[in-house]
Amino acid sequence: MDWFDPAYKAGGPIMSIMKLVENMQDHYDFFILTSAKDYGDTEEMPHVQKDQWLDWRGLAKVYYLSEAQKSRSKIFEFMDSTHADIYYIQGVFSLYFSIYPLIWWHQAKQDKVIVATRGMFHASALRVKRFKKLLFLYAAKIMGWYHHVIFHSTNPDETMHLKKILGNEATYVEASNFPHFIPGDKIQRFKKEKTLRLLNVARISPEKNTLFLLDVLKRVEANVSLTLVGNYADEEYFRQCEKKIQSMPKNITVTYAGHKPISELQQFYETHDVFILPTTGENFGHAIIEALSSGMPSIISRNTPWNGLETWNAGYNLNDDIVEYTNVIDKYYFMDSDAYNITSEAAIAYSKQCIDVQSIKEEYLKLLS
Repeated sequence: MDWFDPAYKAGGPIMSIMKLVENMQDHYDFFILTSAKDYGDTEEMPHVQKDQWLDWRGLAKVYYLSEAQKSRSKIFEFMDSTHADIYYIQGVFSLYFSIYPLIWWHQAKQDKVIVATRGMFHASALRVKRFKKLLFLYAAKIMGWYHHVIFHSTNPDETMHLKKILGNEATYVEASNFPHFIPGDKIQRFKKEKTLRLLNVARISPEKNTLFLLDVLKRVEANVSLTLVGNYADEEYFRQCEKKIQSMPKNITVTYAGHKPISELQQFYETHDVFILPTTGENFGHAIIEALSSGMPSIISRNTPWNGLETWNAGYNLNDDIVEYTNVIDKYYFMDSDAYNITSEAAIAYSKQCIDVQSIKEEYLKLLS
């Protein structure tokens, strides 16, 4: 994989593998090959030892490959020396950590290979650099790289997106991500009527619909604050967001907090009232589950696996409609402490009832067996 702890700026994909290791280390020995940089950084992480196997929390071994050592021959040499029973490749389009390992496996025909696409085949993700991605996928199919590959999908929608692109070239097995829960029952929440602190934890990007969210806030008449926590890679899109933030009406306060490591995220969930994410698509959405489990009712799009929030009184799943979002924001703005505490408890209950960790373990045993 491209990035692993202590890298954190790539968000969900890093968390997915951390939780996979934590939950399945009793069944498997994990050896992780990754880069020595964090997502979007030009410099290597300064406090990480490179080009050697390191212990990770007593649960796995991690090899942080330095920039100086990154090459096709080095990846092939590395793969030749591993002698693994299962090769689990996270991602599709990374040259060093997806493409070269897959080519090596295709040539060596070593044991079992699994490719986790992490939502990369979703229509909203393919729109970014679309021509290059589709050209690569076409070439990969022609070369037969995906014959006998098992694709790890996290839900039926992702399986559908995979089959739409790859057809019957490969095998598809579904196994949900393991969640990262934040213990909401240990957080003391209090919300005053006619106040609302919104939180958005996501990349600043078209896929996360950040500009749409800012357009929503420009239409809100109540005094509302929004904190944006996340990285960005698209400089032009980020500048558009900055420009829109600067033109906000006086009743709206928007703060960009930058990207934060996992260890610092909990304080944001504790000090805000409602989570909001009008994403164009999520194959899982770790931040959504973190927010709900912490006791934050959530306003999210319908493009995630976490639907039915309104039925649970745990939040709202909305269409891509500014009026719908403004109406719901107004509802939470006028909500008093008693009503808020009820919906906060419902959010915690939703996160517990809709995710069965033991069932997820069984899914992974099926995927990896």
